[in-house]
Amino acid sequence: MPSAPTGLASGPGTSHSQLEITWDALTTVEELGGPTDEVTITSYNLEWDQGLGDGSWQELVGETSAFTATTFTTSTQTITAGEVYLVRVRA
Repeated sequence: MPSAPTGLASGPGTSHSQLEITWDALTTVEELGGPTDEVTITSYNLEWDQGLGDGSWQELVGETSAFTATTFTTSTQTITAGEVYLVRVRA
């Protein structure tokens, strides 16, 4: 089983109307949970809490459709300056 991706961060493209999230690709045998020629990451699943802080999560990308990049950017009208948003990613 793959490890949780590390290096989750807000990217330089984040603004009052856009959210950019980056993370480190899983590449080592330990991170992938097996030899690189036997294990392939088929998708990263990225979710966020929309700033609600109530434990609910909304998919941004990766569960309903495959997503293998390590940067995701979306435009949204629901970002408020100074608000805390939680995001999580899994392989």
